[in-house]
Amino acid sequence: MKAFAAIIFATAFAIGCSDGPDREGYSEISVETSVERKIPRQLWDRIEDKSAASPATVDSHIRFVGVDVFLQEINEGVLQKPRLKIRMPAGGGELNLSDYFGDTNGSFRIDFEMPDVEEAQSIFYVSQVKKSADLDDSLGAGCGLIGDLSSGFAKWRKEGGLKLNSTRGRHARVAGGDFVIFAKQEDKTLISRVSLLDRSFPELFCKGYL
Repeated sequence: MKAFAAIIFATAFAIGCSDGPDREGYSEISVETSVERKIPRQLWDRIEDKSAASPATVDSHIRFVGVDVFLQEINEGVLQKPRLKIRMPAGGGELNLSDYFGDTNGSFRIDFEMPDVEEAQSIFYVSQVKKSADLDDSLGAGCGLIGDLSSGFAKWRKEGGLKLNSTRGRHARVAGGDFVIFAKQEDKTLISRVSLLDRSFPELFCKGYL
């Protein structure tokens, strides 16, 4: 697990200061999604541990909230617009990155944020991409592997978020899967999820995910 977390951060995350991110100049899109994916039981257990909720009371203390996804291109033309803010409903949902790509392959950043939540936000990643022996070790974490990215979540935002590259589906291999974001607010655990995928590369994803 430690090796997995190290791979994700070394490959994908630009760790900077904990200053607030630049949220100016984003074109806003609202997405209503009916796609529902279950959060694995073992991940619920880890969220309970972090939120200090007991298994007997956790269901009544959970509140599903919306999540904003921020896309920012590094190389011109990678996205349909240089900066996109995608607003997702309570509980989050599915984000097909190919719907927002432009005509050029290259690098971009992605960030997640539960709006109007001042408390510290934590994040888990559940990989839904296959492990491939013929590629770099940093690509394809393996189906169902869970990583706790909370220690770096507050830091990556100085640079605008998770740095990905769309060339040959590398973005999908690095970050395809579920990002589960949560925060403790008084006696409630606020939670949302973004299922990050690219339907242009179905062969990369685990069976039954797309």
